[in-house]
Amino acid sequence: KISIEIQGFVREDKVGSLKNKFWNSSGKWLKNAFSLHLSKEELLFAVRRRIQELIKSENNEGADYVALTMASYGSFVFSKNERHFIPIPRELIFENDVGCGDIYSMVFSLMVAQGKELIDAGLEATAIAALRAKYKQISEFFNDDLNIDATKRRLREHQIHYGLSQVSKN
Repeated sequence: KISIEIQGFVREDKVGSLKNKFWNSSGKWLKNAFSLHLSKEELLFAVRRRIQELIKSENNEGADYVALTMASYGSFVFSKNERHFIPIPRELIFENDVGCGDIYSMVFSLMVAQGKELIDAGLEATAIAALRAKYKQISEFFNDDLNIDATKRRLREHQIHYGLSQVSKN
């Protein structure tokens, strides 16, 4: 199964400050994609497609599962019949978000590949990325008791409180 992290396709390969470039080979890759991760900046400035066009359907050769991360606002996860927004409660927002998108992408792709429900994959990825943001050094992240269950429970409570999931039965 192919999981795509758009970041590698839309950044210039050079030393120095990064610049986004347009992802002009998206059709070639999307038709074989199982999962796809992109940030809001990549969606706006590099992909130039509506999110619906990235999801596999009768009309699109897109990915089965799409995750859109929005930094400290949380994430959206999509499939043909589902969409969920997973907000990050204020107490889980930290200043250091370096590497969080990469961790989110890896966890989300792994969870959906293992057959987890879309919402569970999004919650797990959001929880682990939020916990990663808590630490300045990645070594601190791996040496701590992460209490992932409590973090996922808090994310889910926040999501339910605001009614932020939709599942359509087709």
